[in-house]
Amino acid sequence: MLLLLLLVLGCVRGADFSNSYLKVSPARTQIIVELEISFKTDVVLNASDRVWVQLPKVTSGRGTKEPGADKAVHLAPSIYFEGTWREGEFRSVERPFLNSTLELKVRAGVRLERGEDVTVKVYKTNELRVYCGFDRASNTNDPLTLRTNATLATGSPARFDDSDVVGNGCSRLLDCLERGTCDYCTERCACYEKLGDGDDISRTRSYDCSLSNCPTGLAWVDVPDPRRPNIRREVECSNAGVCETQRGECACFDGFTGDACQRRTLCIDASAGGGDEDCAGRGACVTMRETARVDHALPLTEENYTYGVGPEAWDADAIQHCVCDSSWEVGLDPRETQSPEYFGPRCSLKRCPTGDDPATVGDETDCTNVTAAGGQARGQPGNKCHVECSNRGTCDYAFGRCTCFSGFYGAACDKLIKNAGVV
Repeated sequence: MLLLLLLVLGCVRGADFSNSYLKVSPARTQIIVELEISFKTDVVLNASDRVWVQLPKVTSGRGTKEPGADKAVHLAPSIYFEGTWREGEFRSVERPFLNSTLELKVRAGVRLERGEDVTVKVYKTNELRVYCGFDRASNTNDPLTLRTNATLATGSPARFDDSDVVGNGCSRLLDCLERGTCDYCTERCACYEKLGDGDDISRTRSYDCSLSNCPTGLAWVDVPDPRRPNIRREVECSNAGVCETQRGECACFDGFTGDACQRRTLCIDASAGGGDEDCAGRGACVTMRETARVDHALPLTEENYTYGVGPEAWDADAIQHCVCDSSWEVGLDPRETQSPEYFGPRCSLKRCPTGDDPATVGDETDCTNVTAAGGQARGQPGNKCHVECSNRGTCDYAFGRCTCFSGFYGAACDKLIKNAGVV
């Protein structure tokens, strides 16, 4: 009876390994590294038993997307295990070689008792590389695990207790200012809610989480939806102000107030007119009814609209705003860009130079089939997105100049400093 109870307890044990740690030397990406794997066995390992060590982002290839090959691996010490490398698949830039695995087969005549401390080194002669960086195992959800088929083992993967940090992480982005989490593979921040996360309502996206989203309210000005003509969308600053992202506060246009510019303080008399001087000489002051017929007015649409009549279009002639100028053509057609050069309530702000992010594979400036901000229409083939400072700097909208992050340079921050270590 006691023996049976012990067998049952052995079968329901929560983990087969403990005190596990992965050391990577040097702790850098794209170069040949040495791996040191240590763990304590919580089950008995007999000859021919196997331990599978899943090592996502590690590859036997040349550090490209092209997978390497399965191969025998030389270990030290070699008295316990025979090693085989099982190359994983390149599934995505964010999760490459997710199922790469080091298979350890217990040698003939070897028995590792329960509670035994084991350290295995995989030397540089095996030519393994870390494709992209990763955080400590205790801080990541990547499947860095150990599993065994030993008798009485649970067979379930046991997460590593900890590991080295590999790569630059978000050090160039001030480690996300503790306002977000870092994707060590893409070296980008995922900001916490309302801190530049760019959610479904807010258009504010901060690459170092230094910016903040603004309060939202029902839109005063919007593209009419024929299916729901009486419904107004919830938008940032109620489309009646500019979000000051440094503080997460709305700077309301004249005539609007409230934390989300959701209240009006006076009526705007459309008959009062307003020449180009009202838009800092960089745009035209037009009514909402006129805006519907302007091709490059924001938000962009596939065709000109009739703003409407009756109570649904109460603001057609009562509200005026600036349609800003641009040195490039604005629109959804080929060779047109979805954002104008000047913007803001008085067209007083200037966008910075645009460029493709030099640290990514795709072309961020390609707006083909991309929905225009604030609307429902999509860019045609050859349409361009305006990617300020190539996503690798911050823009001074007063002058339209970029301040590049460390490791990047150029008017649009679209050039990578040599040997900067960016993947």
